[in-house]
Amino acid sequence: MFIGRQFQSALASYAQSGGGGPNNLTAYPTSLDDLLEDKRVPTIRRHLRKIFVDPMTGSKDWGLQRAGDRIVGIYSRSEKKPLKQSGFDPDESAFEGASKYSDWVFGWQGASVAPVVQGH
Repeated sequence: MFIGRQFQSALASYAQSGGGGPNNLTAYPTSLDDLLEDKRVPTIRRHLRKIFVDPMTGSKDWGLQRAGDRIVGIYSRSEKKPLKQSGFDPDESAFEGASKYSDWVFGWQGASVAPVVQGH
């Protein structure tokens, strides 16, 4: 949950610093590396300090939820059933009863875009 929230926060920070709101898809990153160093600004700007390892798979190969070529969400590629099934915070209520970790998509909560899920 912590790592998913870190990515979620980084996606929101990246989109907001690009002058766009949650529905402006051009404000989202095209790669996770964009979160490490935002090259849209002349000074160094980091939205994420590192690409975390997925604790469920032990890999940095995250599933990416995309809208066009932009990343709007991230999820584990694990097909294992989550240990936690209920008792989520209200903004994570969609995780309740998920059959696999890959169903837990962490994206910017303010977005009302209808992203196309790639490889999910």
